[in-house]
Amino acid sequence: MNANKIGLQKISDFFELGKIRKSRGFSKGLVSGSLKLETDRGKYVIKFAERYNDRKKKRLLLQFKILDYLSKRKFPYDLPSPIRGRSGAFLMIFGSRVVWAYRYLDGKTKRKLTGKEFRELARLVATYHKYVEKFRVGKINLTRDSNWIVHEIDKTSKKRPKNKTDRLYLRNCELIKAIIKKSNIYCRERMIYTHSDFNPSNILYKNGKITGILDFDNVAEGPRAKDVAGAVRGAGYPDPWSKTKEKQFLGEYEKILPLTKKEKDTILPLLIRELAINFWWLYSRLDKNSNAKYALMIKTLNQLNNVVKKSKAYSGQN
Repeated sequence: MNANKIGLQKISDFFELGKIRKSRGFSKGLVSGSLKLETDRGKYVIKFAERYNDRKKKRLLLQFKILDYLSKRKFPYDLPSPIRGRSGAFLMIFGSRVVWAYRYLDGKTKRKLTGKEFRELARLVATYHKYVEKFRVGKINLTRDSNWIVHEIDKTSKKRPKNKTDRLYLRNCELIKAIIKKSNIYCRERMIYTHSDFNPSNILYKNGKITGILDFDNVAEGPRAKDVAGAVRGAGYPDPWSKTKEKQFLGEYEKILPLTKKEKDTILPLLIRELAINFWWLYSRLDKNSNAKYALMIKTLNQLNNVVKKSKAYSGQN
């Protein structure tokens, strides 16, 4: 066995998954990754992430608590529920990374949704919100308060640019800061623990139906409308928003759970806010080569400008 296989078998042994028969890179996210393992006991996914600090620990604890809460209440979709290791722990420290595991979920993710799949996504989001309405969790404070992002932008806005990515960021950081500060007023309406990443790459489909949800890494206290905004944006490839799409989504969502008028009015501002935060995040947190990072920032900035223009046209502003 080579070193990588020995390491994977150690992980498998820790979670009591069995003897590895096959392994392959299953997916690689922007800051984390995962592997699919096939063992003599079944199929599993091994998730790993860098930067295991206090905030990451709290985020994982919250993720596991909400998954446990949903499972105990027979949530009607498959979930990436963590497996306890032989010591009873959900997490294993492996070198510089933290590792956890869950049973492989059948289904395929999609990049672009049909109208039927889009409407089904709306029902999924509403169902999730209905289930987590009464979820409460101790003293884990992970509200998506973005004041700290504003402070981070202030610290980096005076730096000397070294490349085109720096220049792109510095040209737009004041705009990003202004959007985030302005949108903070929309972030306290009907608070729940939002999934925060209902995009098609985190939704599993099988035979035309949604079977499961992936990636609870960004669960945090926030307004219901933020999840709605994120789902409309993610499923709107390549156009992140239109009034028609929002109306279609709400038509299905509200069959399960109604939104107040105030909540509906915050959907577009929250979508703009999330695009602005994503632009900052790509610059400050993404560990990718400079060309890939630059391309993603350009794409996000174009989407942001497009949605802001639509927002002004829709509200009658000049």
